[in-house]
Amino acid sequence: MKVKRQTLYIETQDGDVWLPPHKGWFSGLARKAWFNKLLGMKSYSVSSGHWNALREHNDTKRLVEYEDGDWEIINENR
Repeated sequence: MKVKRQTLYIETQDGDVWLPPHKGWFSGLARKAWFNKLLGMKSYSVSSGHWNALREHNDTKRLVEYEDGDWEIINENR
């Protein structure tokens, strides 16, 4: 299957969902809207420093959407 879009994210123990920093504000907003719509979860974007701190204490996951509309979540820590 061919990948359409993908992004890393972290879901903390208190249920907050964090997306890594993005190079441009518009592409970051588009990624956040896609993520929220696909998973139905509210997410937050963070700075590089905060992202690195979150990665030290939480699993990093990857959301992958395929061109056929299927999607999956991959645990990057395994």
